[in-house]
Amino acid sequence: MEFDGSILRIDSFIAVTIGIIVLFVAKRLNDNIGFLREYGIPEPVTGGLLFSIPFGRPSAWWAVRCR
Repeated sequence: MEFDGSILRIDSFIAVTIGIIVLFVAKRLNDNIGFLREYGIPEPVTGGLLFSIPFGRPSAWWAVRCR
């Protein structure tokens, strides 16, 4: 992972590893939160929201992009 000016470069191995971790965390959240389980929210949706909040907001606020 490198920071080059306003671009955060993430290696493919790190990106896949983060994706797998986020998916497992989302699975656990879906198992423990009744609302998600009751309405059948899939793990990729929960994981996508979980990932987009910490990584999407800073890029909008500080003009940092991930590649």
